Amino acid sequence: MQQPHQQHLGRAAIYQILASLSFAFMFVFLSFAGDLPVMQKVFFRNTIVLATTFFMMPNKSELWGRPENRILLLVRGLVGSLGVVLNFYGVDRMVLADGVMLTKLSPFFIAVFALFFLKERLPRLYALCLGLALGGAVLVIRPGFVSDLGPSVAVIVASLCTGIAYTLVRQLGRTENFRTIIFHFSLVGSITSLPFLFIDWVWPTPLQLLWLVLMGLAASGGQSLMTKAYQHAPAAQVAVFDYSQIVFALVLGLLLMGQEADLFTLGGAALITLAGILLYIFNHRIRDAKVKS
Repeated sequence: MQQPHQQHLGRAAIYQILASLSFAFMFVFLSFAGDLPVMQKVFFRNTIVLATTFFMMPNKSELWGRPENRILLLVRGLVGSLGVVLNFYGVDRMVLADGVMLTKLSPFFIAVFALFFLKERLPRLYALCLGLALGGAVLVIRPGFVSDLGPSVAVIVASLCTGIAYTLVRQLGRTENFRTIIFHFSLVGSITSLPFLFIDWVWPTPLQLLWLVLMGLAASGGQSLMTKAYQHAPAAQVAVFDYSQIVFALVLGLLLMGQEADLFTLGGAALITLAGILLYIFNHRIRDAKVKS
């Protein structure tokens, strides 16, 4: 008999692909917002996601989560917020496709953290996936050819933070509504970025304000669509479609920003995407083996 989640994999794939497109547009709007301070961009992103999550939550009492989970929700919010800051700093200073590709290293960090913190078994073939992904990252970063490695390092550390954050999400997701986790994440991010506005505030032009609002709406749409995807199919099956964001970044970078991909970028994209597909295949086989046993 076919499993219930398998009946909706196609729907989950559509939701995740649309989420990836939304996140790709988020980074485009981030770039279009110009030279505004990073923390100002982060604040707009977080507050818009916070507001939309609040209004989309049917039962407002669930927003605050279970008392026993609130410390974990706080930690997830802090680590995730640091990841957003580093992502915005790095991607805003890189070729769009390169920056987005490095954000896709987070699933491999998730696998490693799941081994140590959730005691999930890590098959040996995961090492092959991790090696391919890191090889792709080296091609994207091009050490020795790029004068400023700071943005690339920032995005890689952001992927590490995302790996920790999503490991916590997997733990929290057993008892919490997914929107509760997003709400806490956005709330912590808004609060922690607020003091920086008083230190380094720049009045945006009307056009910059439009880009900031669109950036926040794109982030909110991406979060909601991603939530829908994970509601219709297991995470191990949905995650592979997230790599479509690399394709969207390549196309949007070319069409909207005039950024052409070189051979290093295309090679890095191929290796990271291949690693993600192999990771999906291994997860799928492990899940099937568990079902049969």
